[in-house]
Amino acid sequence: MNGKSESNDNDKNIPVVIIHGILSNPLIMKPLENKFQDAGYKTYNYGYHSTRENIHQLGIDFSKWLNENIPSKKFYLVSHSMGNLVGREMENYDSTLKIIRWVMIAPPNHGSEYADTLDNIFLYKWITRIPGQELLTTSDAHYKSLSSPDCEFGIIAGGKKNDKGYNPLIDADNDGKVRVDETYLKGVKDFIILEHAHTPMLFYKDTFQQCLYFIENGCFKNKKY
Repeated sequence: MNGKSESNDNDKNIPVVIIHGILSNPLIMKPLENKFQDAGYKTYNYGYHSTRENIHQLGIDFSKWLNENIPSKKFYLVSHSMGNLVGREMENYDSTLKIIRWVMIAPPNHGSEYADTLDNIFLYKWITRIPGQELLTTSDAHYKSLSSPDCEFGIIAGGKKNDKGYNPLIDADNDGKVRVDETYLKGVKDFIILEHAHTPMLFYKDTFQQCLYFIENGCFKNKKY
């Protein structure tokens, strides 16, 4: 998990596709997008109505958008929160799309214990609709049946590197919304914990630096646990 990838796909002609999470929009990903552009990459910042459909259908919609906008079908992927699950559904749905490398930021790959807590509040159900229910750890959402991505992927989790994390309502290290252990997937190429909360993580310089390093090298840089 340390060392460079065997593939030599470090090519700035390959675009970086960026996707946000639930109850968000492309503006939240704009700082990351700008930094990738400054580094010489063409970017696509995908926006979608995150509560209109279930996560499986959102993934299908994402795949259709990619086919319409990425002629070569080759791209790097950087995704945040539920956008990771939409990405996993996309990758599973259309095998003709080729993700060269993928950075998952704060992915609730097994659901979220915090969503379980929020589900006791009616407003959560009303606002987040079907995807919010699919984020529960007890849900049988389709994404939970998927295999790990076929491409090289790295995971950035947020946490305090202790047993408490940012949210005292979650009984483990966490970024305020997702437990560190809820982010993990078998087959991950590299894994790192950054000491940032779930959404603020997107605005920190080291988050971008780690994303860029993984995109270009297939591993994260100077990990300190």
